[in-house]
Amino acid sequence: MAAGLDRDDTVIRRRLRQKVEFLVEDASAQAPPTDEEVRAWLAAHPRAFGGEARVALRQVFVSPSRRGERARPDAEAILAKLRALGPDAPTDGLGDPTLLPEELPPGPDEEVARTFGEGFAKSVAELPPGRWQGPVESTYGLHLVLVRERAAAPTPDLALVRPMVAREVLAERRTREIRALYEKLLTKYTVSIEMPRDGAPTGAPAGVAAAGAR
Repeated sequence: MAAGLDRDDTVIRRRLRQKVEFLVEDASAQAPPTDEEVRAWLAAHPRAFGGEARVALRQVFVSPSRRGERARPDAEAILAKLRALGPDAPTDGLGDPTLLPEELPPGPDEEVARTFGEGFAKSVAELPPGRWQGPVESTYGLHLVLVRERAAAPTPDLALVRPMVAREVLAERRTREIRALYEKLLTKYTVSIEMPRDGAPTGAPAGVAAAGAR
């Protein structure tokens, strides 16, 4: 590229880019992932090769559209009643009518998100089990929530999943090294976009010119 070959032909630039990626890929493959890298990747992606966390819950719905400004104070009053009644008491008449399920059996967190929304699921994930909590907001309104049980995702056997995790580690390493190399090259070259005289983009790909050139 120092000889200016990168400025003469799009095909040459593409081949140079492919050559850089092949070199990085070869270098990445030469060093297998360490046990520490494998464990770190698995800890950062707990659901990739293991089971899913599971949760079971009950909920009482309080409708802001029905109650207006009284929705939150009413929800807090209902929460006090629920706590006094205990986790197994019936909830008939304590909330507002809704098509949402009053109870979800043990299932993955994704099921909670599909039913009540992502924000609700994230809030529920922080609630301790065994006691009524809330109000918890969703896209539908306010909820008093009882987490009946929660089971963490089982940790996969490292010996069984190590080959698959190792491939993921190598792929991420290759991506990081290619990005780092491109960033290093960009300190020596300036990206320029050719524009027609009317200022509209031509649709041609960006060219790469030596630093200082336009």
